[in-house]
Amino acid sequence: MRAKAPKTYTASFVAFLLMAAVLHIILAHLGVESASAGASWGFHFWLGIAAPIGFTANLYSDKLIAAFLIDTGYQLVYLLAMGAILGGWH
Repeated sequence: MRAKAPKTYTASFVAFLLMAAVLHIILAHLGVESASAGASWGFHFWLGIAAPIGFTANLYSDKLIAAFLIDTGYQLVYLLAMGAILGGWH
C-alpha cells in the first residue's frame, strides 16, 4: 500500500488543481471579487454537486453514514477554502 502512496497523492493533487481551475473559471464568469463571495459559491457547489454525488455513492456502498459525513465534511472545507482563495484573488 505504501508503494502506491506517491501515485495516489500525485493523482489527488492533479484532481484538485483541475477542480480549482474549473471553479476559478466559474467564479470569474459570475464576477466574484471577494473571499466571502467565493466561499459562499464554494458552499453552494458543495451543497448542490459534491454532497449529492457523495450521498448517492454512499447509498450504493456498504459504508456507514458516518463515512459520508467525514467525506463530505472535508469536501466542504476544501471547496470553502478554494472559493475563498479564488474569490479574493483577482
